[in-house]
Amino acid sequence: MRYHIMFSSKGDNRSVYIASSYRNENGQSRKNIVRRCGNLKKLLATDPKALEKIEAEVRSLNEKAAGEDIKKRLLDNETIEADIIRAAKDGIMLKGEKPCLRGLGMIVLDRLWNKLNLPYKLSYLKKDCDVQFDFEEVVKQLCLGRILAPWSKAKTCRLAPVSYLGAKEENLAHYFNCLDLLSKNKDSVIKYLNKKLLEGNPHRDTRVCLYDITTYAFESVEADSLREFGYSKDKKFNEVQVVMALAADKDGLPISYNLYRGNQGESPTMVPFIEELKKTYGVENLIVVADKGLNNTANIHCLLELSNNYVLSSKIRSASREIKEAALDPTGRVERLVADGNGVLSKTWFKEVTLETKVSYKYPDFAYENNNPEEKKKLKNKLKPYTTKYGNKRKKGTIKRRFIITFSEKRLIKDRIDRQRLIKKAERLVANPSNFSAELKKGGKSLVSVDIDKESLTVNYERISEQELFDGMHVIETSLEEPAEEVLDIYKGLWHIESSFRVLKSQLEGRPVYVRTEDHIRGHFLCCYISLVISRLLEYKLRKRKNSIPIGKIVEALNGLRTTKIKLDRLPAIYATTGISEEIKQICAALEMQVPEDYETAASLCKKLALKGEFGSYFQPREAITTAKEKTES
Repeated sequence: MRYHIMFSSKGDNRSVYIASSYRNENGQSRKNIVRRCGNLKKLLATDPKALEKIEAEVRSLNEKAAGEDIKKRLLDNETIEADIIRAAKDGIMLKGEKPCLRGLGMIVLDRLWNKLNLPYKLSYLKKDCDVQFDFEEVVKQLCLGRILAPWSKAKTCRLAPVSYLGAKEENLAHYFNCLDLLSKNKDSVIKYLNKKLLEGNPHRDTRVCLYDITTYAFESVEADSLREFGYSKDKKFNEVQVVMALAADKDGLPISYNLYRGNQGESPTMVPFIEELKKTYGVENLIVVADKGLNNTANIHCLLELSNNYVLSSKIRSASREIKEAALDPTGRVERLVADGNGVLSKTWFKEVTLETKVSYKYPDFAYENNNPEEKKKLKNKLKPYTTKYGNKRKKGTIKRRFIITFSEKRLIKDRIDRQRLIKKAERLVANPSNFSAELKKGGKSLVSVDIDKESLTVNYERISEQELFDGMHVIETSLEEPAEEVLDIYKGLWHIESSFRVLKSQLEGRPVYVRTEDHIRGHFLCCYISLVISRLLEYKLRKRKNSIPIGKIVEALNGLRTTKIKLDRLPAIYATTGISEEIKQICAALEMQVPEDYETAASLCKKLALKGEFGSYFQPREAITTAKEKTES
């Protein structure tokens, strides 16, 4: 459709009209009167520039019509890239205009960043330090960037500003300075995050504390005060590592974490960690949920003496004789049929056993994050171990222990598959004693001399038969008095923390760690922790809306959401957005955000994304950003 000026006659008394020309369904040219402006002679008498103003109005109408026509044509194309190419070929885009795609993922996550009011906390931390750069902005790019694209610090500094809308150009040195400052304020930041999580969810239940330990390797063999060789859960025994303890609530939202030297055993960390949590947040007692690696007499007895409860798992094959006998006795079993995600029913049962046992153990050398001797002394005064005549610190007592033996057909199948794999390996070793000798030459075992002949090796089928009796069984030990079903449900929540470690290691790529100094390492892990809190909070908000989306799918959807500026000749720029998937719609709904349109103006998109400043500046090509930075620095 085109607009033009039309006159009623050729004389001085003619009238002026604004008309439109278009083609009907048959392709025939037609005209339509849009507006009668009035008698030309009278208009000019009133305003000598009346005709010029009418011509300007017609131009404006034509520009608007052209924009609508282009928008319609662009909507019919398959991809934004194809739209840009076609627009450039048609001469629609301005000469020299370089289209730039920008991800919107950081803008979406910024919504959660602001809901947690992290800008306020970080600006408060900055006041006490001589920081001459935008501390909050750099920390935000480190944390949100780790969720979307877990690059190295150098790569984040280089690529984030040209990859994500909202990321700004910063100096690489500022990134490392941030890590130093974060390291010194870890406890303050974590306490603030928990305060904000509670404000956003007043019914948050921190009575249940899910606890576990993992290790993070460095691609290095250089040990120091924090990095050390130790037992690696990732089987990276030839690299130094650090040990991380993590606690989360029953919904999987992180509560806190600690870092320990790489050779620290996991068992001595739990009791001090729990006591620190209680002291920090004013909690009298906690229900500690942990895996079998943390289940020992010392931890159980100390938790009870410090007014805590526990739900811990243990291996049936290493259980006491009484537990094994009870497991094989069908008396007292409560049978159930449980449906999996596909609706397939499988048989399960549980059985309760209570034992009164005497305990005596060597007082543990409890581990603290900063190896604080004062805290160790306070804990020792609470637990009051006695000293034997040999100078050893020991504890004695009596515990009423409640065990819940469980069985499931799914676990039975898994146990048998795992055993068949081990039997095949054992048979191969028996058939080739040299291979068995090679297994004994690994690590410290290589220093032990063992003579092995072919007759010395046999597969212990008697032990295999004993183990098969307990296939599918598992033991949960607890101090709670709640019904067994409730205790089992509490223990099932432990998957949240196991999942958090997977997210930290895989999705957020917390390891291998590419920083070296202790402050940088601690700052790096605090950034990873903040990223985990934001990721888990988003998952939690989605679950509350009955939209369970794993973090991997969330990140994929956020990285697929991109926008670009299409600058048109003599027309306002159009911002085209791609990747508006169903997941994006659910994420925006959970965050109370408006979903971007496929095509819209800068003002409209700016309002939806709550962006501040000059919107168009986000779409400068990389060389323009670099040039601007160089000018500023010079």
